[in-house]
Amino acid sequence: MTLLRDIQNAAASTESRVADLLRKCKILAARLKSNELNQWVDRELNGYTNKNDLQDYRKLKHVESYGYFTGPFGAVLDNAPIPSLSIPERHRDFTENEYFISGVTVYEDLLNTCDNSSDSDKGTFQVNWPPDLVVMVGQNIYADMNCLKAWKMIPRGTIVGLLDAVRNKILGFALDIEKENPQAGEADVNSTPVPEPVVSQTFHSHFYGEVGNVATGSHHVEQHTTFNQLWRQANIDLLQLSKELPTLRSALISEAKEPDHYEAISAVRSAEIEAEKKDGPKALGYLSKVGRWGLDVATKIGTPIAVEAIKHALGMQS
Repeated sequence: MTLLRDIQNAAASTESRVADLLRKCKILAARLKSNELNQWVDRELNGYTNKNDLQDYRKLKHVESYGYFTGPFGAVLDNAPIPSLSIPERHRDFTENEYFISGVTVYEDLLNTCDNSSDSDKGTFQVNWPPDLVVMVGQNIYADMNCLKAWKMIPRGTIVGLLDAVRNKILGFALDIEKENPQAGEADVNSTPVPEPVVSQTFHSHFYGEVGNVATGSHHVEQHTTFNQLWRQANIDLLQLSKELPTLRSALISEAKEPDHYEAISAVRSAEIEAEKKDGPKALGYLSKVGRWGLDVATKIGTPIAVEAIKHALGMQS
């Protein structure tokens, strides 16, 4: 079997480790004399030193943070969502985003440990806030409550998506190089099995082309298509929705009592972000998590556009 076919088979199989696949690509990079491929492989194996060098598949935007709060008379809020607007702007890059700079082995081992554990909740990972940040902002999140611990929730699918993105890039590159020369992976050290400009162009088209954020799977695509359709049917004033959602969120915070209430608050905040970005379908997607409680509060406080949007998101078109 040629090196190119070996790489293709490993990339197409979820049974092979991504780290082993990358080592094979390092051999290929040497035989193709591609410094670009070699550098990318080294970063994927050993980690990145600068988050500005990361591509989209190693970035997660609009991360949700949660915390453990205590208050007077023994009051406790556990796993309560932390509204982004309560955090000083200079700290929001950390609290709202996650940058995956470690080598792939770290994420493969993380998934393996998760899959082999007895923990009932295998769908998310936690990234703790630094204690100093918790101390700095902890008293300014919920009235009369102090945050003792805070963390970011990272969906498991994000890590899976990161590793899949690496596999997909390698597979596409190996297939195109094979078209140029099926024996390129067996070339002598001092030969040029594929012209350097072709290797470079092929590398850039696969490794730096347009790639969606991590954790974008077929289920997400189906959901987004559904909310695209709902949004077209809804005919909702997006600007007015973006103005009403902060009012709704404030009302929800004041009335929240149950754990799922705080999940609804977090969903409204995410919908706010998407509405501000003028992405109506994504806003509807988050509003679908608000539930009947959120709809009842929106109706009570008089936010008609938010009410209409939630009804469409819940499949209750009027």
